[in-house]
Amino acid sequence: MESRTDQPVKEVVYSIIGGGASSVCTLVSLVDAFKENPLAFKDKKINVLIFEKTSHKIGTGLPYQQDQASSNLMNDSANYISVKGYADPLHFMNWVKENVQKWGPQFPDIAKIVQSEQINPSGFFLPRCIVGQYVEDMYERTMKDVANIKNISVQIVRKEVKTITNVNPKESKVVTVDGSEYISDFIQFATGNQPNILYENLNGTPRYIPYHYLHEDKLTQILKTNTKKDLKILIIGTRLAGIDAAVLVQDQLSKNGNAPSYHVTITSRDGVLPMVRAPPLPGQIATLKYLNKEYINQIIAKNGDSFPLQEFRTLLEDQLTDVFKIKTTIEDLLASSKEGKQIEALKKELEMMSSGDAPWFMLRSGLLETLDNIWMKVKPQEKVQFLMMYLTPLLRIINAFPLTNVKTLIEMDSNQRLAVKGGLLKIDYSQSSNTYIAYFKASTSNTSGHTQEFDMVINACGVAHDVKSISTFYKDLSEKDLVNFTPFGSLDIDPTCFRMRSKVTDRIYAVGPPIFGGRLVVNIFIGIGTQTQLIVRDIMAKLQEEQSKTKELPKL
Repeated sequence: MESRTDQPVKEVVYSIIGGGASSVCTLVSLVDAFKENPLAFKDKKINVLIFEKTSHKIGTGLPYQQDQASSNLMNDSANYISVKGYADPLHFMNWVKENVQKWGPQFPDIAKIVQSEQINPSGFFLPRCIVGQYVEDMYERTMKDVANIKNISVQIVRKEVKTITNVNPKESKVVTVDGSEYISDFIQFATGNQPNILYENLNGTPRYIPYHYLHEDKLTQILKTNTKKDLKILIIGTRLAGIDAAVLVQDQLSKNGNAPSYHVTITSRDGVLPMVRAPPLPGQIATLKYLNKEYINQIIAKNGDSFPLQEFRTLLEDQLTDVFKIKTTIEDLLASSKEGKQIEALKKELEMMSSGDAPWFMLRSGLLETLDNIWMKVKPQEKVQFLMMYLTPLLRIINAFPLTNVKTLIEMDSNQRLAVKGGLLKIDYSQSSNTYIAYFKASTSNTSGHTQEFDMVINACGVAHDVKSISTFYKDLSEKDLVNFTPFGSLDIDPTCFRMRSKVTDRIYAVGPPIFGGRLVVNIFIGIGTQTQLIVRDIMAKLQEEQSKTKELPKL
C-alpha cells in the first residue's frame, strides 16, 4: 500500500455572518495562525466569505462608525480593547500611540495626552470613532497580508443572510434573501447586538430614536424639527447605553447657541445607575486573593467539578474583608440608592475614590477574569438563580461607567437639566398633543402612580439576549432544529471553543452577545478577540484531523 503524496489542495469555505468588529478579529486570528504555523495550511485554501447586509465599512458595525459623536466614549478602557484578545491586551493602546497622525487632528486634546505618555490604560476611555479607525486599520493591514498568502482568500458579500439549509456533518448552505446559495464547510455567527424589541409601539412616531447607538446626525435631524422652547427628553434605560445617550444630548445642545432650554430624564424599571469607574490610586491595587482562577479552580475541584451557589457569596465577602479590609456585606455594597438619590450616590462614590476607598473597582477586574470560569461550573438547574441572586445586582459594578461621563451627569444635575427615575411602566404617543406620555408606578413619593409628558424619546434600554424570539434568522434556525438554544433564548455553545451545540453538525460557531448563557462576559472587545482565536484553532484542528485520516488512503 502506497501513501498518497500528491494530494490536491483542499478548498475550504469559511462563512462569517456579520461584518462588524468580530469579523475583523476573525481575519486577524486566521492570518496570525498562518504566520505562526504555515505548515498547518499546507494543501489547504481557506476561502473566507463575510456576509454584511449594510454598506458600512467592514469592522465598524453600528458601534464604531465615524459619524459617532466625539463625546460618545467607549465604556471599556484602552486595556480591554484588542483584536488580538488577551494575548496582547495593549495592542489598541500601542496603535493609538503609534498612529496619532490618523486620529489626532480630530481629537487634538486627546493627542496631547497620548504624546505626553502620562497614560494609565486602565483609566483611559477613548471615543468610539477612534476605535472604529483602529478596526478599519486592522482590516486593511490584514487584507494586505491576505494578498500575500496564497492559502487564504477573503470575499465580502453585501447581502442579507436569510437562513442556513442542507446542514450535515460536512457542510451547509448559507442562503441570502435574494435566493443565492453558498456552500460552506464552516459557519460563524457574528451578528453582534440584537436591539431590544421593547416599545415597538413607538416606531414611526416623530421624535423617537429606536436604537441605543445614538449617532450625532440622528439627534441633529430631530432637533432641527423642534419648535418648542423647553424641550423635555426621555431616555429609556439607566445602564451604559442610557448614560451614553444623555452625554450626547448634553454635548450637542450645550454647543448649540440656538438650542432650546432642555431637560433630560433617564428612566428604567429600577432607576438605578451603574457605579463610578476610574483607575485605582497609587498603592490602591490589592491582590485578588480569592477572585482568581487558581482559587476558584480549587473550589470547583473540592465540589465534584461544580461551583456551589453559596460559595460565590463567601468568595466576594472574603475578598472584601480579608484583602480589602472593608467591613461590609455584599448587600450593603450593592444596595440601590434611594429613589431620586442616584446623583448623590455618584457623588459619594467619587468621595470614596478620592480617599482611596473604591472596592468595587477592584472587584470588577476580578469578576471580569473569573465570572466565566464560575458560570461554566454552576449546575444547570441553578443558573437562573445565580443570575437573579448575583449577576443582576453585580451589574452595577461590572457596568461601572467612565469618570468623564460621571462628571457630565453631575454637571447636568447641578444645572437642573437631569432627573433619574425608576418605576417606568409604559410609554404611549399622543397624536392630539404631539407628545409622549410615560406611565410610572406608585412610589414612596407618589403612592398613586403618575404620568409625565415628553417631547422626544430615545430608546437606550439595551440589547436582547433572547435572539431566538426577536431575530427572524435565529427563529428560523430554531424552528428547523438546526442549532440549540439556552433557556435564555441565546445561542448554546461549547464555551471552550465557541462551537454551536447541534444535533447535526459540529461546524457552526458563534461569538459575541448572542452567546450569552454559554458565557457571561460576551461583549467586551478584548474577549471577542480571544473567542475568534479559539474558533480558528478549533477549525484548524478539525482540518488537520481530516487530513491525517486521508493521508494513508491507497491509490486507486
